[in-house]
Amino acid sequence: GAERSFRTALEIEPELELALLGLSEVMDEQGDTMQALALAQRALKARPDSVPATLAVARHQARLGATERALESLERLRALDPHIVESYLLSEMLLRNMGRQEEALAMLQLALERGLRHPELETELAMQQIAADRPEDAKKTARAGLDEHGDNGGLYLALGLATANDGVTARAEAIPFLERALELGVPDPGRVQLELGSLLLEAQRPEEAIELWNKVLELKGDDSTALRSLNELYEQTERWSELVDILERQISLTPEPDQLIEIYRKQGKIWGDQLENEGQALDAWQKVLDIEPTDMEALFALRNLYQRTGEYESLVEVLYK
Repeated sequence: GAERSFRTALEIEPELELALLGLSEVMDEQGDTMQALALAQRALKARPDSVPATLAVARHQARLGATERALESLERLRALDPHIVESYLLSEMLLRNMGRQEEALAMLQLALERGLRHPELETELAMQQIAADRPEDAKKTARAGLDEHGDNGGLYLALGLATANDGVTARAEAIPFLERALELGVPDPGRVQLELGSLLLEAQRPEEAIELWNKVLELKGDDSTALRSLNELYEQTERWSELVDILERQISLTPEPDQLIEIYRKQGKIWGDQLENEGQALDAWQKVLDIEPTDMEALFALRNLYQRTGEYESLVEVLYK
């Protein structure tokens, strides 16, 4: 395999940079980042002006949590070659993780000032401008990136999020940008669909919102936000069968007894009034009483249902509770 080939090469030429860095990468893939760093440092010692070795050292230092040393290595890397995009992105991530947000933003802006145009870099800059509550700057960055690179999911996502949060533009104007981002592909489509679903709901476009929230459930399982939104939408559009299904799925995510009672009450009303299924309605109201035996709404509902179905023994039992 690759490891054996690199080790054989090093037996012949102990300081061969290509073999040292190749073996370093293999060690990192195997989870031995300390050994990977030692090999990269050995390559760098043999050739101090090596761009690949300097970058490898910085990567391994970052993975090991040696943040300050990684930042120093990345600074040396930019001195050797100021056009390595990864050096700016990795520095930005490390600075941001340390809480040095302004320095992180400045690092990305420095890359642009040096003429580096890369969609990942410009997407990250726009996203961090949004996080810094600078949506107008984010929109400019995203639009400039789209003009330069053409269609890109990350840049459309940044433009959509910035538009939705600028406090000036109608939030609905962000919808086509987020839709385009999903079409082109983004790393976490579920998160984008959550945002888009909220915007469609605000824009009074229930059928599109329903379709989108169901896609969220396909991707993320029983997501509480998606279920809550579908609950509201199905009630608005009077899609009662779908609504009771959603309520059933919410039960497993609802640990609080008071919240469970509200769900069972809603199920009882829908089964009894809209779907005219007395059996399911009785079951739902009984579950309310299982949690709170003196709940008057449930007792009255059961009394009416037992009268309707002619189950007089059960009616007597309810009347004497």
